Amino acid sequence: MGAACTTNTTALNGSVTSLNDNVNIIKILLTGPSKCGKSYLLSKWLYGFESDDVKGSNDFNMKKVTSRTGQVFTVWEISSKPNLKSIRRNMFYGTQGMVYVVRNIEENKEYWMEVEKDINSLLLEPELKDIPTLIVLNQSQTNGILANEVKSKINLPADVNRKWSYYEVHSEQSEEIDNILMTLESLLNPIEIHVDAKS
Repeated sequence: MGAACTTNTTALNGSVTSLNDNVNIIKILLTGPSKCGKSYLLSKWLYGFESDDVKGSNDFNMKKVTSRTGQVFTVWEISSKPNLKSIRRNMFYGTQGMVYVVRNIEENKEYWMEVEKDINSLLLEPELKDIPTLIVLNQSQTNGILANEVKSKINLPADVNRKWSYYEVHSEQSEEIDNILMTLESLLNPIEIHVDAKS
């Protein structure tokens, strides 16, 4: 099920309320800079391949996806572009986990400054307080080294009440893409699910 782009706060919050009537459905926010692979990840979770049914950076998507364990997620996917941030804020209600995607091959210093600024602004949002957060390093070309560099570039604040993890995407294989959901699920249910995140 897709969602049309709207700035109507009531409509967005109403949709969230009806979706959360089912306690087995977990709402997650999928966000990050434009052209970092968010829509691609969502499409792969849904269909196993890239599809035109998932809109790109100038819009937002709301889809239901199911992990390998059978856990159902409602994924609200939207860019961190300045003109979409007011719409994104309307999606925070009821969010239980966040996936933030960055392009790990990006060298531009301004890019990382904007990423750090955006992540820290999200941490200050009351409705996102203490929710588990997974940072996906897309298009990683080496294992471990780049992840450490990204961690230093983002400069995340110490937050003892929030569960964090990183996941590096090295290929477009469906199993690796699906493991992103499994890693988030392990943050949400650490006792029940055991997945080794790549970092």
